[in-house]
Amino acid sequence: MTTLYAWEGTNLELLNAEATIAIVGSRSAPPDFLAYARQAGAYFARRRLVVVTGGARGVDLEATNGALESGGRAIVVLPMGLESAEAIRFAKRDEPYLAAGKLLVLSEMPPRERWHARAAMARNRLVVGLADAVLVVHTGLKRVSRETSNRRLARVSNQEQASLRRSGTWNAAE
Repeated sequence: MTTLYAWEGTNLELLNAEATIAIVGSRSAPPDFLAYARQAGAYFARRRLVVVTGGARGVDLEATNGALESGGRAIVVLPMGLESAEAIRFAKRDEPYLAAGKLLVLSEMPPRERWHARAAMARNRLVVGLADAVLVVHTGLKRVSRETSNRRLARVSNQEQASLRRSGTWNAAE
């Protein structure tokens, strides 16, 4: 069982949202993908889905900002303790959304734990686990064919015993 920490007074009810979508991707995505992530965050938030991200710069941050700036709600799973300097900077930046109950920030790391790459990778399972669906905006991988990508997805699916279904498409222009 994983222990999750949240800042006192934040809206834990977001964990009971009717529908959630994780929007994930590269920290160094090209500008057009960052714009797409922001549009996706706003699009799904306007349809009352709670957007879930890992809070990293790049796709995560853009999707979170898109959701919040459009009046929606978001859950962010940070890969550091909530009393670390990095987390406190995050809280100060997004304080209005935290105070309004629009943003829930979680971490499984001990309160003063600093950022570590292994924690960033580990938190991804929580981001995906909190979501009903996942939108991958940009992976940062180069020259990966659709066939290779599908093979990898099938391997993960088999390992996790996950059932996947296609739910259609989303168009940023909508």
